[in-house]
Amino acid sequence: MMAAENFNATTGAKGSTVIVGLGKTGLSCARYLAQQGESFVVVDSRADPPGLKQLLSIAPNVECYLGGFEPVAFEQAKRLIVSPGVSIKESAIANAVSQGAEVLGDIALFAAHADAPIVAITGSNGKSTVTSMVGAMAEHAGQNVKVGGNIGVPALDLLNKSLVTVTGELLSEAGPEKTDFYVLELSSFQLETTPNLNAFAAVVLNVSADHMDRYANIQEYMAAKQQIYRDCHYRVYNRDDALGTDMMRNLELSADDHVVSFGLDVPPSDNDFGIGYRDDVPWLMKGKQALMRADEMSLPGRHNQANALAALALGEAMKINLDDMLYVLRNFVGLPHRMQLVAAINDVHWYNDSKGTNVGATVSAIAGMPGNKILIAGGDGKGADFEPLREAVIANNVRLVILIGKDADRIESVLFGVVQIERAANMNAAVLLANKHARAQEKVILSPACASFDMFRDYQHRGEVFMEAVRNLPL
Repeated sequence: MMAAENFNATTGAKGSTVIVGLGKTGLSCARYLAQQGESFVVVDSRADPPGLKQLLSIAPNVECYLGGFEPVAFEQAKRLIVSPGVSIKESAIANAVSQGAEVLGDIALFAAHADAPIVAITGSNGKSTVTSMVGAMAEHAGQNVKVGGNIGVPALDLLNKSLVTVTGELLSEAGPEKTDFYVLELSSFQLETTPNLNAFAAVVLNVSADHMDRYANIQEYMAAKQQIYRDCHYRVYNRDDALGTDMMRNLELSADDHVVSFGLDVPPSDNDFGIGYRDDVPWLMKGKQALMRADEMSLPGRHNQANALAALALGEAMKINLDDMLYVLRNFVGLPHRMQLVAAINDVHWYNDSKGTNVGATVSAIAGMPGNKILIAGGDGKGADFEPLREAVIANNVRLVILIGKDADRIESVLFGVVQIERAANMNAAVLLANKHARAQEKVILSPACASFDMFRDYQHRGEVFMEAVRNLPL
């Protein structure tokens, strides 16, 4: 086994395949290639990346270049497998491509070897919820479905008979039973390195400005999302989303392609999903068929109604029994850190939406919840335009905004004059301020519209700190 301090090699890389970026995804790529008997080199800009110990147990003699993207590491590269956290615009990668190297991601490797149809979900917001809903629907209907990708288990690890965690521990025995479907949550970063996904069914839930620190403009971001529809048999799109509708309109469709829309209005055709009203009560609908009352869903908010409609459309493509799908919608409690009810204290409800890491997510969060609200927001905006928050705050009864983090000044400049604004030095102070100002029957929502890395390890850590602060409030 090579010692970590000896990893920075001084001679040319021996492998034609280079894994760029370790971490969770890179480790799954290393594991997969090692199982196939392929040699590879690992490169990471960090001197001590996560997963290094596990890498050495998988491939004890692997050649690694750590602490930067040294040109020597790419000299003999014919194939770069780039992790989602690394931009393919990095100069070392661009130079390798100019010399003829192929750029792929873990999802491209997965798609080339998947032994069951792929159901793919992407979007700026809601993709984890919809992926989990569809997986739960399939499981409840008795299908053998494997769920992963950008959520949970890395896609390549789904191909293993034994699924493993990031730490290398056994997660479960997949067994000999044939897989019916793979249900994957996919990010734009994963899609941009996946030229041939060939999904059986796919959806782009919505498109709003996100990751503008990685993309030149919204069009480039949208083009990455659009990859999900390439050679896809059953396409689902959000007719309420202007950019997503434009994306679908620009696709070349054949007579065999199925296109289904969902939205929060009356379905325009018998094949589409939407919201209809019976005695002034909203119902989930397919065409003219009333499926279930919207208020029977366990998840609150109109954005979750849209998520449910998207899940129903995909579930129908998978031939999941309707009763099984509706059962899941009635009982699905949601994901941690996604509009998660933390506590009700003195008739004030506190919600953790730390997974709201972009502006679109926060707009959906505050629009989806009725009543007066206090919003806690801020962090690293990743170059986003915060202007949409202004109209959302005005239109959705946000009475107070408490700002934290790196881009608090930028958010305040957008919201100045339309809502009361307070500043807090940290999450504990923000929670105390919210508690001081909150009135009975109001909702306090942490939905940052920003990434977390300026103050926290990740959005989970941010949500945990918020929940701990709320639970420590005096009753």
